[in-house]
Amino acid sequence: MAELPELLEVAPRARAAGADVIGLSYDMMVGGADFEGLPTTMARFLAKKNFDLDVLLYDEDDYDSINELFDLSGVIPMTLAIDKHGQVVDRQEGSANRDRFEELLDAALGEQ
Repeated sequence: MAELPELLEVAPRARAAGADVIGLSYDMMVGGADFEGLPTTMARFLAKKNFDLDVLLYDEDDYDSINELFDLSGVIPMTLAIDKHGQVVDRQEGSANRDRFEELLDAALGEQ
């Protein structure tokens, strides 16, 4: 959460280049998660923080397949740079700052 403001500073450049910045929430994987109410809770949270970000809610059914597909280690946060062909071209395990997000975007856009 702490790094989201800096990630979102890079998002307008991504959008201008035709790329998307998408969040992925593990909140449904937490014991006792409110599966019915989580989408509304997430939308309210994003609005309250003024975060302009689409968020996918990771759930139990796709947990293993997504981890395998993207070789996710379980480190949170994790930022992936995915190119227009769907290939992971760079990744950041753990926190990052704006400069690193710019590098990841450049990799995704093929501008490295």
